[in-house]
Amino acid sequence: MKEILFVFPTIASGGAEKNCIQVANYLCACCGYKVTIFVFDDSNFYRNSIYREIEIIQLNIPIDTFTSTKRYYYHYLKYGFLLSKSTNVHKYKLIIAGYEGLSEIGIYALYLKNVVFGLHFSKTKYISIIQTSISNLIKYKTEFKSKLLLQFFSTIRVLFFRKMICCSELIKKEILAKNKKADVTVINNIVDIRSIERQSQSTSQQILSEIDHYGNYFINVGRLSIQKNQLFLLKAFVNICHQTDFNLLIIGREQDEQLTKSIKDYINENKLSDRVFIVGEKINPFPYLKRAKAFVFSSSYEGFPLILLETMILKIPILSTKFKGYDNMLNDNNSILVDENDISSLADNMLSLANNKCENDLKINNAYEFAINNSVEIIGNQYKEFFEKCLNSLRK
Repeated sequence: MKEILFVFPTIASGGAEKNCIQVANYLCACCGYKVTIFVFDDSNFYRNSIYREIEIIQLNIPIDTFTSTKRYYYHYLKYGFLLSKSTNVHKYKLIIAGYEGLSEIGIYALYLKNVVFGLHFSKTKYISIIQTSISNLIKYKTEFKSKLLLQFFSTIRVLFFRKMICCSELIKKEILAKNKKADVTVINNIVDIRSIERQSQSTSQQILSEIDHYGNYFINVGRLSIQKNQLFLLKAFVNICHQTDFNLLIIGREQDEQLTKSIKDYINENKLSDRVFIVGEKINPFPYLKRAKAFVFSSSYEGFPLILLETMILKIPILSTKFKGYDNMLNDNNSILVDENDISSLADNMLSLANNKCENDLKINNAYEFAINNSVEIIGNQYKEFFEKCLNSLRK
């Protein structure tokens, strides 16, 4: 039996977490792997998405322990030591950081404990799945201490992990700049086409009633954060809201209390409370996405955003900023692109979409063709081949 362990800081909502869960599901259901997922916090958003055959070990540390304190690096080191108490980690030949950064820190703690007590087995391979450019993370951090810690742990990463998977050539280039000998493989994120199409056809009366309440709308899906840059989107919407009856629907959890307050204050100051709807996270966002006029993506940086693949599958037009890393997925043939800080251009294109003045059919079809090449079967098989090579190298 091929046993592997995924380490997650959280299974709260987010494209990175969802992608890794889909990888774990595929390995378990289609490749004969016995998969265990270890989770630090008490989040359960994606728990029902995990196959029943996968063992879940969850410390259930309150999520606020990590999100509301400046000492979260310390906490992940501390709880990383609990990994070996919670499961027999030495039976796993592959231990995978399912989300770069904090899950990696947990694995460092596990490794240090094993070394101290003479328990480390040299045939265990540690692998990291990396979803985000570290340079972009550092750029948008405001605290000097956080920037230093990110630099430090990103250097440790490229020296510690024997193999790394990343979702874009940009991230691979960044890793190799730190360590030319790093073993890095690019594998795109997975989109579960059948699941998305099925969920988008929900006949729930509550969902349909909510959709009717929102009227005609543009949609944005993503946690409220500096990275997702919804304040920029709101400023563009203010420019056109009196010229169209289209509303704006934002689906995503509130991550940053101060930023959330700024966003809501901006909505109230501009008297948009009946035009902009911030509805929190949704287990099934696809019926809302399917009925939107367009998906408006305002992020400052991304790796390989899963929500864009999901939007492409539902054949919804995409209007996006040229965020850092956009060209991994988007181009003028499959989306409408505007410069990152160009509020006027974003507003003009939203208005053109509302007035049906954009030719979208060819772009939509091109986007769909791009997305289906990232299906569970295609990308899942690439992960399978990667892990098989890792296991084969251990047998030599």
